[in-house]
Amino acid sequence: MQEEPNVPEINYGQEDQWEAENRCGACGHGMIDRSENTDSVLCSACRERFIRYPVPKLFIVFQLLLLFCWDSLLSDFPKL
Repeated sequence: MQEEPNVPEINYGQEDQWEAENRCGACGHGMIDRSENTDSVLCSACRERFIRYPVPKLFIVFQLLLLFCWDSLLSDFPKL
């Protein structure tokens, strides 16, 4: 019994183009996850990473300084 030789299917670059268009915009490795948003360009791992993106500590310090200034201005405000 003769086995048929493995003949690769003819691919005219359509799959490669589809895969290139559906790669994650951030990492380029994962496939785009469009389960939550049809306009998404991120894979699920990158989406989770960006959701938990930390707020810079300098920004937090600046906000606390503004809050302290606001509180001190309101406490010195003349009462009617």
